[in-house]
Parts: sequence; structure tokens; C-alpha cells
Amino acid sequence: MRKAFMVICLCLSASAALAQLQALNVNTGSWEVTEVSSVNASLPPEMQAMLSRLPPAQQEAMKQRFGGAPQTNTYKSCITQSDLAKTPFENPKEKCEWTTRTSTGTDMVLRGTCEAGNRGGERANIDMRIHVIDAQNATGTVQLNAGAANGATMNTNATFTGRWVGPACDK
Repeated sequence: MRKAFMVICLCLSASAALAQLQALNVNTGSWEVTEVSSVNASLPPEMQAMLSRLPPAQQEAMKQRFGGAPQTNTYKSCITQSDLAKTPFENPKEKCEWTTRTSTGTDMVLRGTCEAGNRGGERANIDMRIHVIDAQNATGTVQLNAGAANGATMNTNATFTGRWVGPACDK
């Protein structure tokens, strides 16, 4: 009897926790997401020395990209019904693993880890917040922190807006 009572309590607790995670109330299909981000990176001395040997135009491009200047990126995202309860609006080029912290019909808080860098093995920690304005519009913020074994660090802050394009996704 005691074991049966414990099993019932565990099942009720688990279903209550799952009930708190609601899918976002947005249309499924094709979305256009515009992200404005600023990246600040610090490099170890040996990498700074390598950068100082680049031509001035390339040095300036690196400063623009990693020195905090805002960068705008627009991409398409295909959102399915199952995405609404986990990771909508994710950039399809990113390789991330996400955990939904909280989710209501209008707000979602996610924590993720993503591959950082081209060599693999380096990971970035990401916090994302999504707010639904209406079924066809959403906004959000992203904070990313990454560190490499060589001492390099990268911090990114971003905001994004998502706009529903239509029910069919591009193939």
C-alpha cells in the first residue's frame, strides 16, 4: 500500500511539472528571424601577436566582428508543433542542446550548450528568453559565454525578432 501511494505521488509530481511547460502560442511554419548581436572576445597573447601581423584591413574586420560592434543576421526557421515546446527560433546552422527552464504560452526560458569554434570540443553556454507578442510575432534575448583551453573567451549579447512568413517551410 505504501509503495502504491509513493508511485501515485511521484506520478502526480511529474505530471504537475510537465503541465507547467506549455507550448508557445505562435503559428507553425516558416519564420524569418533577425538577430542583432555584439561579440566581445579576448585572446591570449600569442593569438594577439598573430593578429597584429595581419594586414590593416583584416585587423579592422576582426575588431569589427569581435570588438563589440553590432552585427545583424537574418535567417529562416521552420517551426513545427514539436518545436513550440522545446526550441523555436533556433538558427539552423547552430549545433546546440537545449533544456527548457520555464514555458508558458507567451514566454519561454531556455538554457543551452553549443559547439563553439570550428575544431569541436569547445562549448558555449547560452541563456535564451523568448516573448510572444502575438501568434505571428515574437522577440527574445540571448546571452552566450564561451571559453577555450588556450585562454580565449567570448561573450555575446543578442536580441532577436521573429516574424511569421507563412504555413509552408522552404525545402
